[in-house]
Amino acid sequence: MEITNKYGLPEAIYQAVKAWNYPPNPDRYSVTELINPPLIRKLKIKHWHDLEEDASDRLWMLLGQAVHAVLDKVKIEDALQEEKLIAEFNGASISGRIDLYHYNSKSIEDYKITSVWAFMFGDKPEWEAQLNVYRWLYERYNFDVEQLKINAILRDWQQSEALKNADYPPIPFISVNIPLWTSNELEEYIASRLKKHEEGASCTKEERWLKNEQWAVKKNGSKRALKVFDNLNDAELFKAELEKSNKKALIDIEYRKGQYVRCESYCPVRSVCTEKEVI
Repeated sequence: MEITNKYGLPEAIYQAVKAWNYPPNPDRYSVTELINPPLIRKLKIKHWHDLEEDASDRLWMLLGQAVHAVLDKVKIEDALQEEKLIAEFNGASISGRIDLYHYNSKSIEDYKITSVWAFMFGDKPEWEAQLNVYRWLYERYNFDVEQLKINAILRDWQQSEALKNADYPPIPFISVNIPLWTSNELEEYIASRLKKHEEGASCTKEERWLKNEQWAVKKNGSKRALKVFDNLNDAELFKAELEKSNKKALIDIEYRKGQYVRCESYCPVRSVCTEKEVI
């Protein structure tokens, strides 16, 4: 994969981003690859030398790597840090590098650099899967795991929101416990993911980050919507109510086409993918 520098980022940043550019290992699944869409890994392996990504798309990844590098220099007593583990499952090799394991609390902790809204709208399912597979790896080495935790630094935290919203994090950090799956649930999950990878399964709508079509009710000429609806009928009813209460009001309904957000903007193999759907 070629890393370009179309926006002229400083050389130090560009070279740092390029340093984290490793091709996938066809003989081993990282935990991240295992839980991510199989098609992405398949196309990376097949087209690695044809792929291109700009350094600007990797700035958040660079920030995350920088935080991990600093935290790794702080030695925590009675803990394992940044330990890479490899284990076999039904003949497949799975690897993961876990941020922190505490012997006393028998807990796995993972650091994330993310947005406030990732937590305001609930845990991400992929984080829950990631930490439980990490747990599976540690248990293969006879470590007991009784707790899973995400420690998140919130990159877009705003003090003004914290002062007026009681549900908003009071500081740009939050720690969240992740549910522990049963052993059967965990092994069934890993088996199902490996099967999907072996079959080369296409991406689901959820994996493509489907954003459904919408109808926005707006004042004539305004860019911001008064209200957004998932169907045209509700939008027309709301428009009629507004016009009834104010006969001089000029109200428009704007159709917003649905889209696969990941396919259009975030997928690293979108340039070589032939299975993208158009809504």
